[in-house]
Amino acid sequence: MSAIKKFRKSIGQTQEEFAAIIHVSKVNYSKKENEKVKFSLNEAILISNHFNKSIEDIFGDGGVSQNDTSRDALEEDKINKKRTENMQMSLFEDDLETP
Repeated sequence: MSAIKKFRKSIGQTQEEFAAIIHVSKVNYSKKENEKVKFSLNEAILISNHFNKSIEDIFGDGGVSQNDTSRDALEEDKINKKRTENMQMSLFEDDLETP
């Protein structure tokens, strides 16, 4: 069993929930979790930031592609965090407007 799968199961999360964190389909996530496709560094950063854990804590020694440049992955992570914040703010504002 992959380290990411062990981690996901240990916290009681579904593949769908993890797929949403990295913005992929459940099918795509499943391929990654079952080690048919590697997680990108950006995806690893998204998951590790979401749970406030290190990449090594979640993925162990493998399962993450080394093809991404750290700078590009970190920049994309910042963009994704901003998108998430904007979506959350939008939902919050919609709640305020609902009578």
